[in-house]
Amino acid sequence: MFALAHLSDPHLPMPRARITELIGKRATGYVNWWRRRVQLHVPQALAGIVADIETKQPDHIALTGDLVNISLPSEFSKAAQWLEALGRPHDVTLVPGNHDVYVATAWPESLGLWGAYMASDGAPPATGFDVFPTLRRRGPVALVGLSSGVPKPPSSPLAPW
Repeated sequence: MFALAHLSDPHLPMPRARITELIGKRATGYVNWWRRRVQLHVPQALAGIVADIETKQPDHIALTGDLVNISLPSEFSKAAQWLEALGRPHDVTLVPGNHDVYVATAWPESLGLWGAYMASDGAPPATGFDVFPTLRRRGPVALVGLSSGVPKPPSSPLAPW
């Protein structure tokens, strides 16, 4: 039997940011994190989930989005270290979420750090969103990665539909 673990929205802890990093949309996201979300995404809960995954020893891990919170440069490098501890790129398939593309960032210093986790079987590490859709086959399972994440401006009034 093939065992697949699915982990979504880990929202790794938010590092402190410099004021120059909080221009535009990041400013409101940063304030929202420290006012509310920091109490929801506690590191101990995520550590418990990861420990449970390790205990179960699944054949593969599907990780769907939101490793980071507001796409700070330091968030991406910390998330890359966390990913390496979670598993090898062959053992973990990643599809980024909306918080991973919270604002436009330079791929090599952001999502590019995770490129090997997003690549299709036999392909080099992802160098941009044109890699999607991706395909990875693990045992009897085909993992198709689709990403609709694009950087968006701060919230605006909703259209009346």
